[in-house]
Amino acid sequence: MRVQINSFPVTIELEGEETVQDLIGSVSQWARERDLIFLETQIGDNNYPVDQIPDMSLHDVESINCVVRSRAEVIISSLGEGIAYCDRVMQFFEENRQQGGESLPAESLAVGIDWLSDILHSVLGLLQIDGEMRYRDRRIADYLDELAELGKLIRSADDASYNKVISAGDIFESVKNIFRMILQGEDLGNIVMNSIDSPDTLIRSLNEIRDSTPEQIQNLEEIAIAFQTGRDAEGSEKLQLFIDFMYFSIRTFFQIIPVFGIDLSTIVVNGDTLEERNVQINDRLQELVTVMENNDIISLTDILEYEIKPLIENLDGYIEQIEKQLAGEE
Repeated sequence: MRVQINSFPVTIELEGEETVQDLIGSVSQWARERDLIFLETQIGDNNYPVDQIPDMSLHDVESINCVVRSRAEVIISSLGEGIAYCDRVMQFFEENRQQGGESLPAESLAVGIDWLSDILHSVLGLLQIDGEMRYRDRRIADYLDELAELGKLIRSADDASYNKVISAGDIFESVKNIFRMILQGEDLGNIVMNSIDSPDTLIRSLNEIRDSTPEQIQNLEEIAIAFQTGRDAEGSEKLQLFIDFMYFSIRTFFQIIPVFGIDLSTIVVNGDTLEERNVQINDRLQELVTVMENNDIISLTDILEYEIKPLIENLDGYIEQIEKQLAGEE
């Protein structure tokens, strides 16, 4: 049997464990000793939350991959996803205002609001911040209450209450700004400074992104050709490498905020901020997942060539702007 942490082989003393649950207990202890968060376990082709591990003998398992992240990485990733979701909802509401729409994807929005509240609760818990923390003149707990009320309103919305729901959508702007405030706050900065990604590691990561971008642009073209010519296995392998690179880039850029105190909205190339670029890239990656699930090769290659490629061609420009701010030139 092969045991891995984040796809890398590790050696863990099993001390006579005979079941998968026993092994997961050892990995959980290993993670706690390093102040890491054990997110999920991949057993064969199946993923399981840590608290839902099946009762299986180790002899029946060929491989186990334990997905572990630092607290800082989990927080930053969650905040980035929350910011992107708020942007999508605000765009949806704005488009509906302009088009005079009178219908709501009620259940989808309500579930999204629940998810957004869960993220904010989780981040506050990981940072050991209570709801008394304030944004503008209100407590964060008040914004959480407002989100809950909006969720109830959306689930019961009819045509008469549609405009009330749309006008209440301003809460998403506030939640987005709360996420940004946390990203730039001292509490997260302290965790990151004591976490895996130190300042020198981030500098190396920025250099790695810059050096790898030309190769990844070429990789995009090869992915499209592979899928168009029926070499799906090759295309899928290259696509996974590209997606890993993009998520690595997004995480690195978000960690710049608490480590170096740089606001991504001040990093601008050709009129687009790095904050906006992160959201755009994340949205396109989500689209990729959808078209892959639908086996829509035409849409896949179009997204890669015409939407994602232009977004990454000037990543080196953003990195140059970051380096200038670090050097005090801006």
